[in-house]
Amino acid sequence: RTMCRFYAALVMFSPLLLQVDWYLRVDGGDSRITSAWPKDVFAHLQARHYAYAYETISKAASSSRLDGALRSFNQANPHLKVDA
Repeated sequence: RTMCRFYAALVMFSPLLLQVDWYLRVDGGDSRITSAWPKDVFAHLQARHYAYAYETISKAASSSRLDGALRSFNQANPHLKVDA
């Protein structure tokens, strides 16, 4: 739960994030980047004016709570684009 709380909210208030336009989170235990991505993911998101995006390639069930939270965020912040 602590990790979820950290990545869902606390990390967003870190002064370090003021120094970057984008950041990429890859879970250390169960995530792997096994090949080069076909395009610059940050340029892709920026060109489309996205504020947040996530990608999941998993056999695990998707999170209806996360999807609902992203929909709520998107509705409350129509000037930001969210891709999920």
